Amino acid sequence: PTVVSLSPASGDIAGGNSISVRGFGFLPSDFLSCQFGDAEPVTAVFNSSTAVLCRAPPWNWGDPSGIPVEVAINGWDFT
Repeated sequence: PTVVSLSPASGDIAGGNSISVRGFGFLPSDFLSCQFGDAEPVTAVFNSSTAVLCRAPPWNWGDPSGIPVEVAINGWDFT
């Protein structure tokens, strides 16, 4: 899969924000996951081949702007 954009593009460092991840190549999977920077992966909800929904984890590693967000269909091969 390929991530193209996030909505919203930023959120609270306390986490909990629902993030719509747009891109392509997403597939329904029991292991569909998002990873925000170096944080532990979180479960993703499949919406379509171009959109998944993830809940942002708390961010404890400094400035949260520009955190890379990656998606994995199998839970470990992140984009």
